[in-house]
Amino acid sequence: MLTIDTFDQQLDTNTVQKGRRYFTRKAVLYLEQADDTRWNAEVEGSEVYTVEIQLQGRTLVDAFCDCPVEESFCKHTVSVLFALREKLNQPKPKTKRASKKLTLDDLLQQITVEELRRFVADYAATDKTFASKVQLYFADKDDRIDVGKQYTELVRKAIRAHSSRGFVEYRKTGKLTREIRTFLVTGHQFLAQKNYRDALTVSRVVIVELVNLLERCDDSAGYLSGTISDAIHLLTQLASSEETAQPLREQLFDFLSAELKKSNYFEYADFGARLLDTAFQVTLRMSEPDRFLALIDQLIPLHRDNYHDYTQHLLRTTQIRFLKAIGHTDEVRRLTQESLDIVEVRQEVVAEAVEAGQFEQARALVQEGIRLAEQKKHPGTIRRWQEQLLAIAYRENDIPTIRHWTKAFAFEPGQAVSLPYYRQWKQTFSAPKWADEYNALIRSITQTAAQHTSQRKAVWFYEPDTLFHQLAPLYVEEKQWAALLHLVQEQPGLERLQQAHPHLAARFPTEMLALYLPVLEKLGEKAADRSEYRRLAQLIAQLKSDIPESIPVMNALIKLLKDKNPRRLAFLEELNAVQ
Repeated sequence: MLTIDTFDQQLDTNTVQKGRRYFTRKAVLYLEQADDTRWNAEVEGSEVYTVEIQLQGRTLVDAFCDCPVEESFCKHTVSVLFALREKLNQPKPKTKRASKKLTLDDLLQQITVEELRRFVADYAATDKTFASKVQLYFADKDDRIDVGKQYTELVRKAIRAHSSRGFVEYRKTGKLTREIRTFLVTGHQFLAQKNYRDALTVSRVVIVELVNLLERCDDSAGYLSGTISDAIHLLTQLASSEETAQPLREQLFDFLSAELKKSNYFEYADFGARLLDTAFQVTLRMSEPDRFLALIDQLIPLHRDNYHDYTQHLLRTTQIRFLKAIGHTDEVRRLTQESLDIVEVRQEVVAEAVEAGQFEQARALVQEGIRLAEQKKHPGTIRRWQEQLLAIAYRENDIPTIRHWTKAFAFEPGQAVSLPYYRQWKQTFSAPKWADEYNALIRSITQTAAQHTSQRKAVWFYEPDTLFHQLAPLYVEEKQWAALLHLVQEQPGLERLQQAHPHLAARFPTEMLALYLPVLEKLGEKAADRSEYRRLAQLIAQLKSDIPESIPVMNALIKLLKDKNPRRLAFLEELNAVQ
């Protein structure tokens, strides 16, 4: 457990030393508590980096630094931890009630309206950004204010401030989006105040400017994408509101129509799909379905190439869904038959056939779906169709087909045994017949493994290891503990011992101890750092707890390891803790 008191003993020594030097030369420029658990800081390195620390009491829960090092505890974070420990360890001064700091609310109660007006005017004269924000906040007071233009200028100014040669680097995206999100907060305030016009403007500006920026930034952390998603969510709330006026809905639809014709919305995340759904929602409330259908007809040829199957399928399935929503049944039926190459469309047709009891038709649709997926080399889709065949077999109580697919899914080549499918397969047999089937299965797995080994079909194949991973889950499922022990005894590595430990430690303590001892001795010989020392100590403690008979043997092992490593103080500390 990492704490504010012991982090310098637990983290990487080199990082701790660098962080201590930063702290000593007062590189921590700023440190302030944000809430009950979170602290914010700024550290001066090659540039000023933002650090966030989350504490639960004095335990470190999380840490973040926006420097290029992709680790929670970099030298900047560690320097803040030193500063934070110093701050938390300082005795809290006893403050007198009379010296209580005047809060902003108290101050606002004491100043006059005229004084506040004078301050706003003076501050706005020296800070144009502040002036713009004041104008935008009160934009509903003056129709002459071009809200869209001003928000566009503010967003672009923020982007320029965090750009280098027109590109926003990875470590800058967090700061940029924090600034942009303040505009979205205002947008949500507009929405709450039923100022739908300006709420639309804010979301529209943020979406357009940030989507255009995606090609000129490193958004590996996903900050920009997340902010765009938030802006789309605001747009969707507007589209879904029953109170949005018809002219504003038309503005919203026109905006969506223009943006959806740009390919970049379908190249990043799910922006295109979400904007298309927003257009779907607003058109229904406009009661002008032909406008949406015309938009779909325009979008389909724009996104028709070999690299946009997903977009094509999205547009066609959305078209069918919209026609269903407005009750055009005949058109839905025609387009559905023309779109059976789309998996989602075919799945709906299959589901309808199954629900109607038309199992033969459903199977034929699925088999054709498998053929199409094989042509496109989509193994995931093939598997989904095979699972559909199993579902149909259950509806028909077709035992041979159920057995075929449940066994196939339980023992897929190269995969771990799927116990849920194994149990389904087992349930199709009576107890006597299952005993014969199970024994035949074990023989088959063992013989196949031996055959592969003798024929050297794959250089990576290692019979004992493969047998363990195939047979151990079955032995546990069938509670064949003696067989599981024999399997471990054939190749007693630590991984296999640990997997079998919960099942065998109490049932075969002597045998398991005999298997563990040489493995632990070897670990003790190879251990080279504190994490490896601690891991070995934890294993010793686990054995002493789960196998009481092992206590004297483990204590003897501890003594042996301590005698061999008298100068490894960290090793001795870990061993002493479990002696």
